[in-house]
Amino acid sequence: MLRKYVVAVALIWTALFLGATEAAEWKYARKWQMTRHIQAVDFANSKLGVIAANRATVGKTTDGGLTWIAGSLNASLSPEKRNSELKHVFMLNETIGFVCGENGVIFKTDDGGDSWLLLNVGASPVLNSVFFLDEMQGWIAADGGAVFRTEDGGMKWTPLSTETNNDLRDVYFETPVKGVIVGDAGTALYTEDGGDTWISQNIGNMSIKTVSAVGGAMWAVGGNGAGMRFDGSGEWTAMDMNVPHSNGMPEPLWEVEFLNANIGIAGAEFGVVLKTRDGGGTWTRIEPRPTLARINDVSWLDANTLVAVGEYGTLLRSTDAGESWDTIYSHPDLYSIEFADEKNGWAAGAAGAIYATRDGGESWELQRINAPFQLFGLAAVNSKKGFVVGDNRTFFETRDGNAWQPLQNTRSETGQERRIATSDGAELSLPSNAIGFLPDGKTGWLVGENTKAIKTEDGGDTWTSYTANAQEASFNPLYGMDVLSKTDMAAVGLAGTIIRTTDGGDTWEKIESNVFEQLNDIEFAPDGKTGWIVGTGGTILRSTDGGTTWVAQISNADAVSLNGLAAVSAKEAWAAGESATLLHTLDGGITWTRMETPTRTLDLNGVAVAPDGRVWAVGEWGIILVYE
Repeated sequence: MLRKYVVAVALIWTALFLGATEAAEWKYARKWQMTRHIQAVDFANSKLGVIAANRATVGKTTDGGLTWIAGSLNASLSPEKRNSELKHVFMLNETIGFVCGENGVIFKTDDGGDSWLLLNVGASPVLNSVFFLDEMQGWIAADGGAVFRTEDGGMKWTPLSTETNNDLRDVYFETPVKGVIVGDAGTALYTEDGGDTWISQNIGNMSIKTVSAVGGAMWAVGGNGAGMRFDGSGEWTAMDMNVPHSNGMPEPLWEVEFLNANIGIAGAEFGVVLKTRDGGGTWTRIEPRPTLARINDVSWLDANTLVAVGEYGTLLRSTDAGESWDTIYSHPDLYSIEFADEKNGWAAGAAGAIYATRDGGESWELQRINAPFQLFGLAAVNSKKGFVVGDNRTFFETRDGNAWQPLQNTRSETGQERRIATSDGAELSLPSNAIGFLPDGKTGWLVGENTKAIKTEDGGDTWTSYTANAQEASFNPLYGMDVLSKTDMAAVGLAGTIIRTTDGGDTWEKIESNVFEQLNDIEFAPDGKTGWIVGTGGTILRSTDGGTTWVAQISNADAVSLNGLAAVSAKEAWAAGESATLLHTLDGGITWTRMETPTRTLDLNGVAVAPDGRVWAVGEWGIILVYE
């Protein structure tokens, strides 16, 4: 990880010598307006639709989902209910609709989503689903077995007894008296008197998330890839949903929506979309996946058009009945960024997101990686060669700068190739959190959970595990590391852990940190003597003897978690953290200045200095900032 600093220092001093006339500042290099996890969507017609999201956010479209205007409902909520997550949206027609969610929050619109009126159900459980049969009659399914009914359009709600304490996820009524509610632990309740009494149905023991009904038939999906079909006879039968097993288990299904008795779409974890053309008899996976983020809800606009929503502001649209999808928004969090040279670099993050730049950060292009997991660590060896690591055994490389292939990712559907030599294999199932190389591009390390430590000496062609040796010094997770030489590497982690090897990994020493906070990153300046460590609670440690001893510094970070670190020289370093925190020191850490940034709320996870001297930071919702 030293490679980028030697060049950066020279260029920075050149800029100072020339005397720049304009002061540098932090700017957006990549940003998005939709910074919410979208939980639900519903369309009143082919043009008008409404979304519901976390932080009491609603959004509206009038062009079939191509553009959206979002706003907050917090102004109507009491302080303890503000920023409640909205779980569901139901549009009865072009004017009347409802959204509901945490803390008993439910709103009604009478003007197609332009304004919202706060209603009162008289209780504060999580309201998971709302359904109206007409302008007067409606029902709510909630946590703890709670069900509510209204007969006056939502102005007054009556609690109904269900004789269950299981969380209830979805509700549907066919007539004023016939309805069904599904929920956790295989809960399926049927009523023929509007909800005064409920009959428990046999639906197994899986968690059911949602139900869809068309023409007397009914379908439900849920956890562990569960899919059930109800034909009105009183029995639910299992469907073979054909979901993948990316994380070692069938993907949870979060939504199912049928257009008619034959055609239906289901959305799942990790961006899985399934389609049936025979009423649920068989399901086909749509490839490629339109996103690697979770899909929470799907809505049909007409016979050909659908909109799907999910995590990280994901908004997808299909115009061929779900056979292919266009991405309107999708902006997973970014955890790390690194440049190979002045033009070429990558940023990596959640939902398998890898973005590449070939023009020095002016533009960023999504590169497909067939692993939908969180990517924590990134190493840009050169403009063509890079590595990413993350959870669920994710370990990928690129040799041409574009296509990413798995080195060790046995839980994906990408193959079983292994290039890690190990005696017991125990660490192969553990997440990796950081990876880095020397400037020669040959010696590299990756670290992770339970003191995982794996090394390459041939540029990544083969890797050797030193995990068992490293565990002699500590058994805590490791979150950050820096490679100082072919034999010298230091790593940091949970509970103030600092470990170091000076013989290439054969033996390890635990270094005293005198703190108990989680340590997230470590980097040394080009002199190899001066280094810093950052962690939770605004922790900053400094060493001037190559990492043998460490001393705490005052960070001016307001006790937020510091997540990323970039050391420029023995005097200059940067730290990035929660709540848009960016700290800068020019005196070796005696003082740290908090910099002004264009965002004041989003967490920053990683920071790096590019070879041209510019400083980059990445964080929540896929934002990329540049200091220039």
